[in-house]
Amino acid sequence: MRLPGDAFMMGSTPAETASDQDEWQCDLVAVKPFALGKYEVTRDQYAAFVDAAHDRGDSSCKTYENGG
Repeated sequence: MRLPGDAFMMGSTPAETASDQDEWQCDLVAVKPFALGKYEVTRDQYAAFVDAAHDRGDSSCKTYENGG
């Protein structure tokens, strides 16, 4: 399924009584169009994609630790 991109305001305002103060900053967020599959991608399917794209990618794991 292909989904169109769009933009929206993320956050809350003080007028929204169910929100906390740390949510009150509103930011405009833009999302590019993307596709979404109905089922998970199997390892075999991903391996076929990597072969077809001739992209071995980076073999290291990506982690987020201590803010970076």
